[in-house]
Amino acid sequence: MDFPHEALDTPQLRELMALAEARYTGHDTLGAATAVVDGGLTVLSADPGPVERPAQAGTALTEALNDALARAERDIEARIMSGSLLSPQLKAAMADGSLTSEEYRPAAELMRTFEGASDDGRVVIAVDARTRRVTAVYVQDLAAESLGQVPVAANRALAASQVGRDGAEPLNEKFDKLMAHFEADMTALEGRLAAVDDQLEELLRRLG
Repeated sequence: MDFPHEALDTPQLRELMALAEARYTGHDTLGAATAVVDGGLTVLSADPGPVERPAQAGTALTEALNDALARAERDIEARIMSGSLLSPQLKAAMADGSLTSEEYRPAAELMRTFEGASDDGRVVIAVDARTRRVTAVYVQDLAAESLGQVPVAANRALAASQVGRDGAEPLNEKFDKLMAHFEADMTALEGRLAAVDDQLEELLRRLG
């Protein structure tokens, strides 16, 4: 059964797509470091700017990451409250604070700080589960290969803090693995189809 195109073109879907495609850039207090996150609060890139020591890079990246996360969260909340993703009743409950009663404290407030590390261990990032903010960025050196792993470590730390479990896999890594498996399966299928095509051609030649 074919679904009409209009069924996929709804205000809610357009709002979700706009959120997913949104980009938020944060800076450190000096304005030299930058970090970019998307609407899913996935860190896309991070640059400490002109620093001379790893410790300076860690401080600058911590500030830039937190600025980007704060900008993203503010904009996402504003979009949700002004859009059609939530019902009026739920918006009202969020606005008056009835969903954050002190009687039912969020579970994240009871959690600790979680860490995420790059595969080579050169970058380690800590995130406070209660505030969902980066508390520290440790980079072993200022090599481009090391600094390029900051988003990886940051997303792993954020994922761990969100689910309250060390070693949690970020959604972007899960998606990348699924795509890799899909591409591998497609490549294998194409190989089998090519082999079948060759066999058919050989059979036709013999019959001819």
